[in-house]
Amino acid sequence: MRTQIPNKIYNLFDDLIKEYSQESSKFQSNPTEYIKNSDFIIGGLINPSSQEEYDALEDRKSKGIKCVPQLLKSLLSISITREIAELLDSSNQLKCEASEMIAAVDSIAFKFLNDLVIQSSPFGEDKAKSLLKAVIEDKLIHLRKGYAFYEFKFPIHVIGLDKAMRLNKSLYIEKINDQRLSDKDLEQYLYSRAFEPNFFIHISTQSKSTYSYAKANAIRAKESTINILKLLYGCDFGGSSWLSPIIKEKDNNPHVFSYFLSGERGHELFDNRSYSTRYNIKEHEFFWKNIVQMETYQAKLHELLFNIPELILNNRDANKTVGYLVERSLRWYSDAINEEDHDVAIVKLTIALESLLNFKSDTYDENEEGLKEIFVRRVGLVNQFDSESSTKADELYRARCTISHGEHLTKVLSFNAKQFVARTILLCVQQFSTFKEQGLNERNFAKSLPLYIDSTCRVNEQDK
Repeated sequence: MRTQIPNKIYNLFDDLIKEYSQESSKFQSNPTEYIKNSDFIIGGLINPSSQEEYDALEDRKSKGIKCVPQLLKSLLSISITREIAELLDSSNQLKCEASEMIAAVDSIAFKFLNDLVIQSSPFGEDKAKSLLKAVIEDKLIHLRKGYAFYEFKFPIHVIGLDKAMRLNKSLYIEKINDQRLSDKDLEQYLYSRAFEPNFFIHISTQSKSTYSYAKANAIRAKESTINILKLLYGCDFGGSSWLSPIIKEKDNNPHVFSYFLSGERGHELFDNRSYSTRYNIKEHEFFWKNIVQMETYQAKLHELLFNIPELILNNRDANKTVGYLVERSLRWYSDAINEEDHDVAIVKLTIALESLLNFKSDTYDENEEGLKEIFVRRVGLVNQFDSESSTKADELYRARCTISHGEHLTKVLSFNAKQFVARTILLCVQQFSTFKEQGLNERNFAKSLPLYIDSTCRVNEQDK
């Protein structure tokens, strides 16, 4: 792939080199004072990025050839470096982490300066540009050569599932046959966890990237997969007192055994012990049976939902898409479904819906319609399967406001909030999937998506 270098890059590198030169002059004039006033305690240097580069500089020094042994960072140079990294990343559609791109720009600046100082005659602007262009191209080619396909297996504990399950070409829930943990390792793993892992979420990347980029997106895809499953659990069992059947590695699980001491003051205190579990195997088995059947009887919905982790894995601009709204909403719902504090759960459930339906746009005018009114109206438009959805949305929003303003919610909601919110989110996802041409992959939606929700849902309401 041909390397794209926007013209602005050259000007930014001019500014960056000037800043490094100024920092070097300050250091040379008074090293002690410079270090005392430096913006950094540690990490303020750029050194050779490889042993090969280090050896080459040492060889140059031994022969009396000019070289730049290190660069001194400043807050300004860091800001310029970040801007260069973002430009190169977006222009070349790179699949690496931001930190890797910044390190690449540091390496480019270091090599460019060292190539520049050995020139025997004054360098014109065009020659300097050509040299910088060659260094950038070489670095990005080297970066891409390190790309590969990766796969990851994340341990979880699943209740009620007895066999493997493929969700799509990239996602697979498989039974653990080899944990790769010794008895001692497993003991440490279980030190702060109640359940031994029995399944892996197996994720395979479908496009080449750096390892760090693949790992970060695989973790997000794993979380999104679990959150989707919890959403589906909430659709069917939101009113249940049982916890969801998927226990993540970092889940804070309730203790199954508890005790306290009590008795009449001044007399002997007696034990009060209880053993309980908040997991229902029969309910969880029924849930997994529904998921298996969903692939057959609700194939389009199944594909749509589990394409969300695919979007995270394969779209480098996933954070700019409609799908990112859904991903964030799913996080809030997943937190809410196992939340033991009822008030906190209400707040999280409301935010899960607000993040989909109540975001502001440039066209928003608070004098025309308040955020609460927008929320209630849009929930009513999206969830037309529930004739009382607007009333429930109003009640939910009022409850959230009561809690967020410091009061305790004394009145129980008149409906099953977890189930209602789960079903409304599911309807939102289905609605958003028909947005413009790319559905959840669409970008630049701040103005058009609110209008789409309002207009499309009204049409559906009239058709109904």
